[in-house]
Amino acid sequence: MPIATHTTLPAGAPPAQPFGAARHVSCQRGAAGIGPALARLYGNLYASLPHFALDHDLASCYAYAVHQDSRLRVLLVFVLQDRQAQVLNEVVALDGAELDAFADYVFRHFPAIQAVSLRAVQVARWPARHLCQHYNYLEDTVIALPTSEADYHACLGKNSRRNLRRYHSALMQDHPDAVFELTAPDDSEAVHAIVALNRARMAGKHKQSALDAEEARRIALLAREGAVIGVVRIGGRICAGGVACTVGGNYFLLVLAHDPAYDEYSLGFWCCYRTIAACIERGAGEFHFLWGRYYYKRALLGQERDLDRVLLYRSPWAMLRQAPLALAAWRHSLRRRAMLWLHRHKEAPGPLARRLLAAQATLRRWRHALRPLPPTTPED
Repeated sequence: MPIATHTTLPAGAPPAQPFGAARHVSCQRGAAGIGPALARLYGNLYASLPHFALDHDLASCYAYAVHQDSRLRVLLVFVLQDRQAQVLNEVVALDGAELDAFADYVFRHFPAIQAVSLRAVQVARWPARHLCQHYNYLEDTVIALPTSEADYHACLGKNSRRNLRRYHSALMQDHPDAVFELTAPDDSEAVHAIVALNRARMAGKHKQSALDAEEARRIALLAREGAVIGVVRIGGRICAGGVACTVGGNYFLLVLAHDPAYDEYSLGFWCCYRTIAACIERGAGEFHFLWGRYYYKRALLGQERDLDRVLLYRSPWAMLRQAPLALAAWRHSLRRRAMLWLHRHKEAPGPLARRLLAAQATLRRWRHALRPLPPTTPED
C-alpha cells in the first residue's frame, strides 16, 4: 500500500541541484512489480529483485521512487531494521543530492528511524545536509564491452593476446580433448563443480573461500534468472568455469575457478576470456568482475570503480544512539585504508611494507592450519 506521495521536497531541504517543477516522489510498501523498472534504470544484479529476495521478504520492503518530467530517476528498495533504513541497492551510481532528499523523506515519514545506511554504492563526495560517514568500501572492476569479440581481442594488450594464443596452443597439444562450452543457466551441477574448484584453489593458497554450500545454492538460484555459465572440460570433467549472471544486458561474474593442476596453461585466464566473449555475443554492455584487485582483471581490460559506504544520521543524538553502527563503520574504514596501503606497496614494498606483508602471510597460514575441517558437502 502507498505510504506517502508528494510532488515537492520536504520544507527546508533545498536540493544541491535544481530538480525541476515536474518532480514526483512516492513510496510504497512491498517491492512486487518493480523488477523491470529496476533492471531498466540500473541494469545491475545487486539492484534486482532476485538478489534482494535471497535475504529479504519482498513484501516487507519499501520502494522509494522519484520521477522527474515523467522519467524514472531514482528507485531505491529499503528495509527498516534496528532503527535504520537499510538501502538494498548496491553497485549502482547515485547522486548525493538525491541521497539527501531520500534521507529527508525517511526521517520525516518514519520517526523511529535514526540512520540511513547504504553500502557498495558509487557516489561522489558531497556536502551532505545530515551528519554523514562516507568512506571507500569496495571496488568493482568493469569492462565496457565492444560489439564483437574481434574488437575486444584487438583492444587487449600485446602480451595478453600472445599469452592467450600460447596457453591455448599448449593446452590443445597436451590435452586435445579439452573443450570450452556453455551450459544451461539452470545447470546447478556445473555451478557446484565450479564452486568446488574455487574452494580447492583457495585452500591451496592458505585462504578461506567465501563460497560454501549455501553460497553455491544462492549463485545457482541467481543463474536461473539468466546467466552465461562457461566451463572447460578435459576428459569430460569440468576443470575450469565461470558463472556470469545478467541483468539489464550487463553481466556479473559471481565465481571463476580452475583446477590448480592446469596452472601451467593459465586455464582460468583462458576460460574467463572465453566467458567474456560469450557475453559479447549476447550483446552485453558491461562485464563486471566485482570485488578484488587482481592482475588478470586489468589484463582483460577491467577498470576499477570505487564503491563507498554511506551512513546518514538524523542528528548527533541519533548517531550516539547508533554508536555500535558508527564505531563499526569507523573501524572498517581504517582496515580498508590499511588494506589499500598494503596493496599499493606490494609491487615495490619498502622495509615496513615487506614486514607487514610477511606477517599477513604467516597469519593466513596459521589460520588455515588451525581451522577445523569443514563438513563434507555435495560439491566436495
